[in-house]
Amino acid sequence: MLTCTPKGICSYDYLISGKDGNAELIFDLWAETGEIRTNDHHFYLTKRGLFSGKWSLETGSETLATAEKYSALTRQFDIMTEEGEVKLRAESAFTRNTLLIGDGYSVRYYPVHAMTRRATISGEWKDFKVTVFGFWLTALTWKRAQQSSTAGS
Repeated sequence: MLTCTPKGICSYDYLISGKDGNAELIFDLWAETGEIRTNDHHFYLTKRGLFSGKWSLETGSETLATAEKYSALTRQFDIMTEEGEVKLRAESAFTRNTLLIGDGYSVRYYPVHAMTRRATISGEWKDFKVTVFGFWLTALTWKRAQQSSTAGS
């Protein structure tokens, strides 16, 4: 199990900690890009174009994983890793919970309670960086939902 703690009260940047590793997630302020920092590595999250639904997890010139969102109406991503494809999808239309499912992955991302950004990652996974990439995409969907709900206010 991993604990995901926002770095501030209004922040979507996270500190992730648990027995399987520690990481820091950073969202760029004005773009859907960012970084993942672990003790050993520094990964960059890039978006393939302003209106694209494609992201890459990169280190240096190497692409480690890609994610593609096919529809703006769903919370589902197809993620291609070095070891194959996994799916990140909403657990239900009524919660913020998401699932990362595929060969070697049975991961659940969920808020601690309805009124917080604090979250938990539980389940089984092969690769820590892919699991954290899945949480970055999950937090991105939470950030988008929050921004669209406050835009109408």
